[in-house]
Amino acid sequence: MSWKFWRQNREPPPCGVEPPRCGEPPPQGGKYSPQCAPTPVQRAEAALAAVEQAWVRAADAPQCGELLVGDPKELAMEFRRCLQAQPDLIGMSIHSSWVRAAYPLLCRAQGLVWAPAYKDFAQQLALLMPRRRADIRHGGRRTCTITIYGVRDPARSVMELAAVERKRA
Repeated sequence: MSWKFWRQNREPPPCGVEPPRCGEPPPQGGKYSPQCAPTPVQRAEAALAAVEQAWVRAADAPQCGELLVGDPKELAMEFRRCLQAQPDLIGMSIHSSWVRAAYPLLCRAQGLVWAPAYKDFAQQLALLMPRRRADIRHGGRRTCTITIYGVRDPARSVMELAAVERKRA
């Protein structure tokens, strides 16, 4: 399993079905064969790479009217919106180390000269995307603890956001 993701709804593979092992492009028809179809994690990794590429293009584009300082709440909302725009990320959880590494790129893509502190952004992001800690175990012993952010369905998130806003008021 990739270090970037933590699958939220774990369903075991059907009995006797081997996971796909090839990374070949699809055949002429443009469709993958059942034996070589990309896994949900592979599709999510591709979606995450697409988000990063979009931010790189936005950061490299000439900015008109750069902002000096950004609002952590607005940045967290934009971050969540970008992830939810990728259907392959819905239902997945993103490792906090990827979020931390992608944060400066998001700020540059938004045209910020000085980014807000990451801790302020992470605090706002935790209100918008469910955050939880998970213990990684190997041989029955805890080897490390990770923090993951869940990517929820946008329709469901609207109701959750309304509840958070009522809590803040």
